[in-house]
Amino acid sequence: MKISVKAGAFLAAFMVAILSGGIAGSAQAVTNQLSDDEVVLVKESWELIQPKVPAAIERFYKRYFQLDPAAKALFDEKTMRVQFDALSNVLSDVSAGSDDLSQFESRMKRLGGLHQNLGAEPYQFAVFGIAFVDTLRLELKSEFKPRARTAWNKIFWELSKMIEAGYK
Repeated sequence: MKISVKAGAFLAAFMVAILSGGIAGSAQAVTNQLSDDEVVLVKESWELIQPKVPAAIERFYKRYFQLDPAAKALFDEKTMRVQFDALSNVLSDVSAGSDDLSQFESRMKRLGGLHQNLGAEPYQFAVFGIAFVDTLRLELKSEFKPRARTAWNKIFWELSKMIEAGYK
């Protein structure tokens, strides 16, 4: 069986993240709704990361480009400054609204269409989520509980499906 370069990049990033503890295993079915406990954990972890946001986002992009070197070509220095703020705003909104992820569907679909026009590939959003969850783990250390990691993984799974739906 032959694996495409894109699928290979995703699988490699996925395996690195699993081996480093960035993805929590879960036997639960992924659903667009988090439990009440998961919502609390997401909000708590976002609150904990707030004082570290500039450094965390910088660390995130280093991790993201490590997992998906092809993504670096999508950014330039000017774009990165805007991207830092945009990412922080989106994640803040998602954390605050994590009790109902469906409210982000139209926004994520628009982002998908925009990113398609910029040359991003759908698999890159899953890698993006892996890198972000891994960044939370590295920044928050023992304060980042395994159930919080599972909840953030669910969020990024759902968001990446919504973003991919925005591709034409």
